[in-house]
Amino acid sequence: MLRALESNGIFEKLIILNVTTNLIGKSNGKKKEIH
Repeated sequence: MLRALESNGIFEKLIILNVTTNLIGKSNGKKKEIH
């Protein structure tokens, strides 16, 4: 059970990192397009 919870936490962190990086990449792309 503990291992499953730890793996789930890791996957959640990876998903959050992917979402944040995608949002940052999109915002940076928009800024670059404006400039």
